[in-house]
Amino acid sequence: LKKYFYEFSVVILLLVAGVLYGYNLSSQNITQWDEAVHVNIIKNLSNHCCVPMLHRQDFQLDFRGWDNNFIWLHKPLLPFYLNILLYNLFGKSLLAYRLLGLISALLATLGIYLTGKKNFHPLVGLLAAGIFALNPYTNSLVHEQQFSGFVDLFFILNLVGCLFFLFNIINYPSKQNYLLFGLFGALAFLTKSGLSVVPFLILIYVSAKLGIKKTLCMLLYSALFTFILLLPQYFLLLKLFPNEFTYEQSQYLEHVLNSVEGWDRPWAYYLSFYFSQITSFLLSGFSFLVLIYAILKEKTNLKILILLTWIFSYLIILSFQVSKISNFIYPILPALSLLIAVVIYNMWQKKYFVLLSVSCFSIIELYISLKFNFFHIKNYFGMENNIFFNFYL
Repeated sequence: LKKYFYEFSVVILLLVAGVLYGYNLSSQNITQWDEAVHVNIIKNLSNHCCVPMLHRQDFQLDFRGWDNNFIWLHKPLLPFYLNILLYNLFGKSLLAYRLLGLISALLATLGIYLTGKKNFHPLVGLLAAGIFALNPYTNSLVHEQQFSGFVDLFFILNLVGCLFFLFNIINYPSKQNYLLFGLFGALAFLTKSGLSVVPFLILIYVSAKLGIKKTLCMLLYSALFTFILLLPQYFLLLKLFPNEFTYEQSQYLEHVLNSVEGWDRPWAYYLSFYFSQITSFLLSGFSFLVLIYAILKEKTNLKILILLTWIFSYLIILSFQVSKISNFIYPILPALSLLIAVVIYNMWQKKYFVLLSVSCFSIIELYISLKFNFFHIKNYFGMENNIFFNFYL
């Protein structure tokens, strides 16, 4: 039993997470906006697989309105087609519709555990998996209570795959690892498009660190493989729905340059506000301490440097776009979970008990402040009357 302690522990974690995710998953309440739209897309695609329709007939609506149009290409369609399989298989219900998010979250948790176990220590993998799986934002995505819902969770699953094979490339830069990275990168791109660029940029950096002469050919293989996987969908959508597809592609740049649907926010909004939503309010302060410690003490470790680069690439680069939405930085969570776990493990190994205790005290202090609303701190987080937040607190 001692030999399989960590494997047994991660199974228990997955069961606990599965129970939390599955609780009230069949609720008949449909969340606006994304779930209300996604449900219609899934239902219509299950009847007409080749035409992504929001409405069942063309009312000559403006195709630029993503929540009220005919042909719907607001998000890439791969996760929707995967969702249709579960939707048809398990009875065409809201529970069946939400299963893809649940499965993706559990598989991402397992992937984070395997990544931590293989590259750091089994305890690191277990702790990182727990941080991700029991994260309130992850749970709310499974229940479709946040923007994108199952789409973001399937996206995260593929990003975890990218991270796993990115570390594999550091350990053993083989053509197979590069191609598998390209596979998960392509799946990520077919799920959230532009947000999947960061792993590819980090792959270029890692290849340069390993020696560009040795890795250039494999890097090109990976890029070509990814391009081949992406080309069919983009070609077909451009041919079948040129106006809608071209417009939706232009919207990615529009989010960078202009306020889209009133989502313009100050430059530091991801760091000052959304970061605490993604990491959970109790872990946000501790997470900043971990980032500072890792920058000062651990940046010479290439794998930790990759985790830091991954996190700050999303936080800093996306801060320059005008329109900001919390789920845009959700991709930091797997890397941040691993970073928190490895920093705690390294502190313990180096016997930095005082520093570790002080850092952990930040969680206790924030909990007490939130519990009793000292200095009206709940108002800062905008969670004064939020039932979901109070349940976790």
